[in-house]
Amino acid sequence: MFMNKEQSNFYATILAFISGILFLVSGSTGLHAWKELQSFITNSINQGLVQNPLVHTLFIIIFVLSSFGGFTILFGAWLLFKEHVLGAKIFITIGAGSGVFFLLTNIYTSLISKEVGFAWLLSTSTIAIIMALLSRNLAKR
Repeated sequence: MFMNKEQSNFYATILAFISGILFLVSGSTGLHAWKELQSFITNSINQGLVQNPLVHTLFIIIFVLSSFGGFTILFGAWLLFKEHVLGAKIFITIGAGSGVFFLLTNIYTSLISKEVGFAWLLSTSTIAIIMALLSRNLAKR
């Protein structure tokens, strides 16, 4: 049941495309997760690091790209289709705004909050994040 590179990238492209569409339908973006990361770095690790002009510029670029959410993931799907795997993985990661860490923190905050039930775990945006992660991990160079 092992897939060759072409099959793997084909399925990764389809998953990224569906994930991008789901992000657009749900209206969610990856911006919140990246802002949380910046806050974590600022508050916990080193406040001077974020004040560095190069790091600050990098965060601004990531914020802009992640605010487009589904469009950024769809661009990543197009890059996968064109066999630019590394660029595709980067755009899918930025567009989803989450890796496993962000997905787990979102699930954790959903479970400890009294107002949000189990339905959040099955929401469109959560499924889109999972599909984006699968797409990114399935793509091969």
